Amino acid sequence: MQARKSRGEKELVFVRVVKDGSPVFFCCALEDVDTYGYATAENLKKSLDNAILNKLKIESEKYMTGLVVMTADGASANFGSKNGLLTQMNQERGWLLKIHCVCHRVELAFKDAPLKRKEFNQIKEFLTSIYYFFKRSGKFKRQFETTADAMDVVCYPFPKVHGTRSVNHQRVGLQRLLHNWVVLASTLESAIATDKGANAKLTGYLKRLRDSKFLVSCILYKDILDIYATELSLKFERNDLLPCEIALAVEKAICAVEDLLEPCDNPSTSLLNSVSMKLENDKTLTQNITKKGHNKRKTAEKEMMEIKYEQMNHSDEACNAKIEKLKQDLNLTDCLQERFASFNDPIYQSFSWIDNRSWTEDRNAELPKIMNTVDHFGVTLGPQFEKEKLKSEWRNLRLTIQHSYTDIKKPLKLWETILKYRREEVPNICSLVEIILCIGVSNSVVGSGFSCLTYLLSDRRFSMHHETMESYNLI
Repeated sequence: MQARKSRGEKELVFVRVVKDGSPVFFCCALEDVDTYGYATAENLKKSLDNAILNKLKIESEKYMTGLVVMTADGASANFGSKNGLLTQMNQERGWLLKIHCVCHRVELAFKDAPLKRKEFNQIKEFLTSIYYFFKRSGKFKRQFETTADAMDVVCYPFPKVHGTRSVNHQRVGLQRLLHNWVVLASTLESAIATDKGANAKLTGYLKRLRDSKFLVSCILYKDILDIYATELSLKFERNDLLPCEIALAVEKAICAVEDLLEPCDNPSTSLLNSVSMKLENDKTLTQNITKKGHNKRKTAEKEMMEIKYEQMNHSDEACNAKIEKLKQDLNLTDCLQERFASFNDPIYQSFSWIDNRSWTEDRNAELPKIMNTVDHFGVTLGPQFEKEKLKSEWRNLRLTIQHSYTDIKKPLKLWETILKYRREEVPNICSLVEIILCIGVSNSVVGSGFSCLTYLLSDRRFSMHHETMESYNLI
């Protein structure tokens, strides 16, 4: 949590449980870590124990045996190999799964490869600079909107692209930049021509926008962000993937990246075509964008306008060489595989029996994986769990699904139905399913909780006591 707003270190605790057959998150506490001392792993553990035992009133035995997974970001206080919070919790509970938030891993994998390229880092800096320039200059913002009106096209404001979960923010920022390219370049040119004392920053912006190598680099960067966001980040933030599906999602993203980075003939033209642009005579950039007033219409009913900018600096040969060099130097596959290697662990693969889309005609094929899951979470299942009945329950359940629920294809929806209406028939299978459904691979909900609290702490609320912050957050 931002110390400048909350005046201290805060720990927001969410608990994931199964309610009415569906996994849900509950905000249970906002802990003031400073009351325990510095934000060390030991003090984080004290605050977590206080949240569960004293605020939630969970019995200590239930707290010990019922906790099956902890998900956090990759800070050393959480994942330190000797004294990290999750390491300590795992030492007390040998079956506990320690999960480094998958959304955080995507951000780190992105910093490992694309953002280490000077060209892509410069694009991010350009987007950040443009955002703050528009925010601070109402005059230029009005000029930009006037230019768009004169061209009779839609233009979009530039969003903030930095901060947490920045992959999708940068993606949206690049989409806006590419859409506004001709309008922005024309506005900058007009502003510089009419104001002799124009800010040198404007000249720098215009120089960038006239450079076709910068343009095609932006498009390639956007395509990479599209894969990271749509195939990974946005999927993971929804928290509706099973633990066994993470490895598959990463492999799909790797395949998409490899396809994108394949060499091709005239790559700059292909990239320009993908965003409805083309360069003519090495000077003229032509762009098709939505006509003003048509942005909310259905795609088939939208009318497009062709606008041009005639001061580009372009060379097909230089652009193609630039793109091929970028593709060759990027090592995205190894970064993704390394960051998500832990999901290839056998325990996560053994959870695949819960996915009805992977079932075969052999009703006994999933039993070994079911037994592996039982062996791992034996303490949590407790003495009341009847392992010897699993085989008959599983076969009966498969028959029931085959006759009554063949129209339900999504695993979460299927198990929601089974847990609601068939628990008495297969109680042991249901207990096992609930444990797997409680495994959350992302803590994006915690980030959302802190974002709500950040918005709550306006300039007039800086003196809010910790207890009041917690109460607002729980609401």
